[in-house]
Amino acid sequence: MGVYKNNITKKWEWVYRDKNGRQIRRKSIHWTTKAKAREHFESFLQEIKKNDDNYVETITLNHVVEEYLNNISLSKKKSTILRSQQTISKHILPYFGNINIEHITVRDIQRWQNNLLKKRVRGKKDGPFFRNKYLENIQTQFKSVLNFARIYGYIETNPFEKIPIALRREYEEKKKMTILTKSQFDTFMRVVDNPIDYGIYSVLYWCGLRSGELLALKIKDYDKIKKTLHIRTNYDTKNRIITHTKNDHERIIKIPDVCVAALNRVLKEYPNTSEEYFLFGYHHVIPKSTLDNRKIAYWNKVNPEAAQEIEALGISRNSYEGHLNVPWFTFHELRHTHVSTLIDIGWEAKDIADRLGHSVHEVNETYGHLFPQRKDEMFQKLNDL
Repeated sequence: MGVYKNNITKKWEWVYRDKNGRQIRRKSIHWTTKAKAREHFESFLQEIKKNDDNYVETITLNHVVEEYLNNISLSKKKSTILRSQQTISKHILPYFGNINIEHITVRDIQRWQNNLLKKRVRGKKDGPFFRNKYLENIQTQFKSVLNFARIYGYIETNPFEKIPIALRREYEEKKKMTILTKSQFDTFMRVVDNPIDYGIYSVLYWCGLRSGELLALKIKDYDKIKKTLHIRTNYDTKNRIITHTKNDHERIIKIPDVCVAALNRVLKEYPNTSEEYFLFGYHHVIPKSTLDNRKIAYWNKVNPEAAQEIEALGISRNSYEGHLNVPWFTFHELRHTHVSTLIDIGWEAKDIADRLGHSVHEVNETYGHLFPQRKDEMFQKLNDL
């Protein structure tokens, strides 16, 4: 509820929701400024109050969330909006949705935080608790909604500003990052017998693309003469939509000859090479579940004894502690492996950032621990001269 500018007409309009939830919208070609629209809106409110002695304006969090999502839809990626919508619907509205937003107190939020800290993944009684990063994301989302409500005049202060983000105190062991050696990667690739899969793993390992960027590649994005890939878009595997890249930046990267050979074999698999078709999948994007299942099959081939033992014990592949020819890895860890390789051969953070579509700060924050070792090795070579 409030006064807004229509991005299409460039004129101002207002929206009102009565105590029964009915929405009233007004617009005029004469409202060329916010002040003119607000003047009419306030006049309308005064008229309602005058005609209704029992007038009580009730705005629930449900109403505010609807306006909040409409507002961010003007500036955020579709995938970002969907994630916000999913987080709010799952963790915030069931608790606060029907409450008058003016009645949400610091104490209410603290109770909600305590309840959030007790929740487990997928609601399983013996499942792990939500990780602190996930808890922080949920609470930051709620804080943003309440801040929107404050800016638009629904509440005077944001109660979330008075309390800290609640996190679990238990030590969370940071997930160990799997970095494949060149020998391990070569061992894995020897069992990959599908040309399209071979191309996928080659690009992930040698180019460091995000898996969503890889899945969104079109045939037109591959230049076999210049030996480049043009990264323009990203495929959101959860919501199954094509969006801009993570940082909204297109980039063109050089690819090594081994990738060129692999991609040329991929193109030979297709009946023709329409530029608008997907590089991996042709008519449609390959489902993430298909990629996951194929990776499991390849991994089992390269680790046959471990695969049998894992199945017998009923444990996950990443928790297996026996001998492995190739450790279990995620698609994103091939991106980490690529960065590690670049650092090993002497690439600087700025060049790595340009290749990955990262900022230099992100590279240093994520991979900074790998640089000192490389610098020590380089200095030792200087000493050895």
